[in-house]
This record gives sequence, structure tokens and C-alpha cells, in this order.
Amino acid sequence: MAGAATRGRGVKSTVTTQNGNVRLDLTYTIPEPPTSLKPVGQARWYQIADIMVERGTWSLDWIPALEHMCRIFDQAAIIDLAISKLDSYVSYSNQGVPKTHPLITERLKLDVFLQNQLNCFNLTPVTAKASFLPALGKGAATSIRNTTQIAFQDE
Repeated sequence: MAGAATRGRGVKSTVTTQNGNVRLDLTYTIPEPPTSLKPVGQARWYQIADIMVERGTWSLDWIPALEHMCRIFDQAAIIDLAISKLDSYVSYSNQGVPKTHPLITERLKLDVFLQNQLNCFNLTPVTAKASFLPALGKGAATSIRNTTQIAFQDE
């Protein structure tokens, strides 16, 4: 079966038919991630691409979508950092009505996008949290910050 890909190098995998007569050698090359990606995006680049190589679904056609998704992971990490520094997860409208802080709303939108993209890549987040906050308060943001720690499982 397919082997794990290495950074910027090709990986050979061999498939042999049941009768053993036909042998097919495939080489999968995962390019280095764009230098503009931050560490979170780079880590996701290799993680997702390695899974796709293992499954035999990797293609260079996936690169633009993978790059876009990794940029969103970077953006989510920046928002997570900003959320961790908030004093309150509640903000108030001009009329004084309490509402969810805009950073939390934006982070939830990114979660929805990332989950949809992972579905396009046929990856399933195992530890995906609910896409809403059941209560506003300091403990509520824990589930938001943990969504960047997504683990994947084979389907």
C-alpha cells in the first residue's frame, strides 16, 4: 500500500495484483508548503497531505484547495489567540443589548468552513466540537480554542 509522504520529496508505493504478475510503482510528491503559511498552516499542510497519500487520493490538483484551507487554519489560530486575551465573551450593541463577541462569531464561521473543506478532502474531524456556545462565559471559549486541535480518522 501507499507509504507516508515526506516533505518536498517523492514517496514510492507499490501495488501488486492478487496474481502477483502486475506491479505498479507510483510516486507521490508533496511540495513544500508556501512560505507565507504560518506554523499551524504548515503543520496542517503535511498532516492532510500525508493522510491523502496514505489513502492514495493525493493529486497536485488538491494544492490550491489545501493552501486555502491551511491559510484558514492560520487565521483561526490568530483569532484563537485574540479570544484567549478577551476579558469577556460578551459585547454590547449601540442600544446596550448583549451579544456574542465578534471574534467568537468569526471563529465559528471559520469552523464551519474548515469542516466543509475537510469533508471535501474526505477527512472526518473526530474531536469536532459543537458549532455553538451553550453559554457565554470564560469556560465557553475552551471549546473554540480546542477546535484547532482537530484529529482525523480514516473513513
